[in-house]
This record gives sequence, C-alpha cells and structure tokens, in this order.
Amino acid sequence: MQEPNWQAVSPKYTHLLRIDKTLFVLMLVIPLTVAVVFVERIPLWVGYIGWGSLLLIWLGMVFLWAPRRYRVTAYAVLPEEVHFRVGALWLRHTAVTHNRIQHLEIEQSPFERLLGLSRLIIFTAGGSGADLILPGLPVDRATSLRDDLLKIIREEPQLDEPITVAGKTESAESQRDTGTSL
Repeated sequence: MQEPNWQAVSPKYTHLLRIDKTLFVLMLVIPLTVAVVFVERIPLWVGYIGWGSLLLIWLGMVFLWAPRRYRVTAYAVLPEEVHFRVGALWLRHTAVTHNRIQHLEIEQSPFERLLGLSRLIIFTAGGSGADLILPGLPVDRATSLRDDLLKIIREEPQLDEPITVAGKTESAESQRDTGTSL
C-alpha cells in the first residue's frame, strides 16, 4: 500500500474548534449560573467551584486540545481511496475506496462561513449517513477536491457482468433427486 501524502487542513480550523468549544462551555455555564442565582438552597461556593472547573476545562480545550487536534487533522487522496486522520488524544484513521463513494456534499455552518471554511462530506454505499467528513477545508479546496473525486468516479470502468453468479442450491438438487417438489 502506498503511504499517504497527508494534506493539512486550514490553520483557521483551530479558530473553528475554539469557537465550538467556547459555545460548549457556555452551554454549561448558563444553567449553572441560573441554578446558583435562582435556587436558594445552592450555596455560592458550589457556583465558584463549578465556574472554576468550567474555566479550567475551557482553557484546556482552547489552548491545548484545539491546536493538537488541528496538527493531527489531515487528509490524503490516493489513486484508489481517500484517507482522513483526526484526533487529539485518540487518533482515528479512516479510508474510503473510490468505488464505494455514492455522492459528495459541501456544507458550511455560519461560523465556517465567517472563517471561509467548509466541510466535504463523502457518502458511501451501504451507509446510512456520511461515512467520511473532511472538516476545515477552504471553500475553493473543498470544491476542487469534490470535482477531482467526481472525475475519478466517472472514469472508473463499469462492469456489465454480474458480480456473482447464482447457482443451484443443495436443497433444490436434493429435492429433485428425491422426487419432491417445492
């Protein structure tokens, strides 16, 4: 197997990850603050511990996790397949062969649009959803990558012959030999 020539995603992907994790922590800070302010039975020191913990989590996610995840996130297009690796603590490497690709989509969230980024979503045969999502791509790179993959898929030879050939089953042969019918 050929070693993939990994292509890094846009450095702006780090900003997108930081925005995402900031929103996540805010979604935890708001209910905690409402609970501490409006529920009289909760002492104020519980709020301080909660806010401090969330601050530490946010700092770790924004300044340690996001840059690490950006450094690891990359993709590669080989003659037979598309590879994607991602991770910060755990590394995940996914490969999808070109002959399994059903269709491709480019999506942008409002924050991705603000940063000029997009995601290329690859749907494959037999899957119920997207099997591979390449995040953090500049819009023009996602578009050219989609077009390149579509060109590769169109140029693949189509087989007119069936993949498998149905034959006689053992039960049908044994029934013929015994004289019974289905």
